[in-house]
Amino acid sequence: MKAPSIPASTTDSQKTDFIPITPFHIREQLFELVNGPESVSEKIYQLLTKSRSPYKIREKLLGKPHTKVDFSTVASELQTKLDIEGKAKGIHLGIICDGNRRWAEKRGLDKTEGHKNGYKTVEDVIFPTISKIPQISELSVYLLSTSNLKRENRELDNIYQLFEYGYENLINIANKHNIQYRHAGKTDGLPEKMQTLLSNLEKETAHNNGVKINLCINYDATEEEGEATKKFVLSISRKELESMSPREIAHQVQKHSWIATPVDAVLRTGGDPRFSGFVGNRPYDINCHLLVEPKFLPDLTEKDILEHLFHFAKGERRMGQ
Repeated sequence: MKAPSIPASTTDSQKTDFIPITPFHIREQLFELVNGPESVSEKIYQLLTKSRSPYKIREKLLGKPHTKVDFSTVASELQTKLDIEGKAKGIHLGIICDGNRRWAEKRGLDKTEGHKNGYKTVEDVIFPTISKIPQISELSVYLLSTSNLKRENRELDNIYQLFEYGYENLINIANKHNIQYRHAGKTDGLPEKMQTLLSNLEKETAHNNGVKINLCINYDATEEEGEATKKFVLSISRKELESMSPREIAHQVQKHSWIATPVDAVLRTGGDPRFSGFVGNRPYDINCHLLVEPKFLPDLTEKDILEHLFHFAKGERRMGQ
């Protein structure tokens, strides 16, 4: 649907039409229009500064509220999407947990407070919300990248302690919501305590059969591809390798990956529209959608997640056709 020209008081030569593919696309176009005629730019500037949410911006532009989004609505739309695309295994969602340090800096707090509140969001908001949506079968949460391990020891120790102190709560959440944890990433480079903790999380929740949650810690998509390729090549003879097609080889590499299931969508907090070494960069994630949330991780709410999932479900995925 085409959005109305902005605004009606300008001349025809001053009007600018655009097609709102998503609320984020609308917001991007509005920022470009700010540099237009003064009468137009002032109204747009007020709209952008008063409403940070792209969904609220779209609501004001179209003059009517968007569909009320709740668990039932999201589940229904996701199920329709699964039926249309013929997917039997459910949605695989990725979440890039970003913005903890910027959240703390904005409030004049130590960065450790940012990590503490971000971790709380993961436990209290992300895990319970996703576990209530049966159409989501797998969740990959980007918690600590391999490049993050280059940060100062004090900050890293604080992050590891959050997991150590929160271990029992993670187990309780898993048992309450039927969650199965898996570690995705390298164990080399992590403290021994952290390695043991991740191993125990897997063992203690192996009996659960609900949503599978990949804890991406010391994770990097390039490292994953390299490790998977190495494992596969070492598992077969040269003659077998030479007899396989490139597509067959790629499929086998995928099976040896830390996260073997293709990802359907990645939600990133903090406003940056990039994957940053996470899933989405891999060959078999080629149709992955990137959903950008402007809020920092500690401010993420259940409603934010549902809004993004609703608009992802309503979107069309052409798969190159």
